[in-house]
Amino acid sequence: MAAKETRLTSILERYWNHRQEEKESKDADAQGSASENGGRSHVELLQLVQRLIEEPDSEDFSVTDLVELEKDLTAALTQTRSRKTQLMMEARMSLQEQDRLFREEKELLQQEVATLMANSSVGEEAGPSSKPPATLDLFQ
Repeated sequence: MAAKETRLTSILERYWNHRQEEKESKDADAQGSASENGGRSHVELLQLVQRLIEEPDSEDFSVTDLVELEKDLTAALTQTRSRKTQLMMEARMSLQEQDRLFREEKELLQQEVATLMANSSVGEEAGPSSKPPATLDLFQ
């Protein structure tokens, strides 16, 4: 197990050294190409990372392969974040629409209650004075 960890550490060190050299030599033009993920799906990227971690012959991957993998993972992460943001905005808009509908319904119900209260208060005022109370036939 220790030998596997040592090999993985050695690969990562080579990768980071190469990465530092690449950063120093790159210009702004070369960085623009990092947005493409090389046509790999997210599942393929995950499988490739899984292979890198689990396989005993992980030294077969070159530094260039690791750099390309990093670019692909960065592009996949950007795409995932973009989709998440889009879904969050859609959910927010849906909730705002629901809120607007609830407010309209509340206004209508308040108007109905006000109308019913006005009608019932008018009926109570006119009720006792316009109609005499009913009497029993015994006293007539």
